[in-house]
Amino acid sequence: MLLFGLVSGNLWLYPREISQGWDATLAHVPYHSLRIEAIDYLNKEKIDVDKVASFFPNLTTLDNIDFRGDQRSFENFNTVNKYVFYSNVYNLTDSEYEILDTNYRILQEFNKNNITVIIYILKENDFTRRKKNISRY
Repeated sequence: MLLFGLVSGNLWLYPREISQGWDATLAHVPYHSLRIEAIDYLNKEKIDVDKVASFFPNLTTLDNIDFRGDQRSFENFNTVNKYVFYSNVYNLTDSEYEILDTNYRILQEFNKNNITVIIYILKENDFTRRKKNISRY
C-alpha cells in the first residue's frame, strides 16, 4: 500500500487554488518542454519575453532554466502587464487567479499530460483603462 501511495502520488492533481509541491513529483516533467514551446511561440509572434509577466519560479533568466544561453527574463506579474506567461505548476494566490480570470483572455495554450502553459493577453477594454494607470507602478 505504501509503494502504491508513493508511485501514485506523482499523478495526484489538486484544484488550482491549492498549492502543490510540483518540484517534488515527476508530474512537473512535461512543463520543461511546454515552457520551451511557449517561449518559441512568443519569439515567433515577436512578443518580447522581457515584456511578458510570469510567476516564481519563472522569474530568472531563461538560461538558468533551459541552459540555452538566453539571458532574457520574464518580468514580475503586476496586474497591468499586457502578456502573462502562466503554468499550472506555479502556485498563485487566489487574488492573482481572480485577476487572470477577470482581466485576461487566453492567447495561446500548450498542454501535455496534466500540465498546462498558457500565454494570456490583457483584455482590450482593460488594457486601455490600465494603460492610463501604468504610471502608478
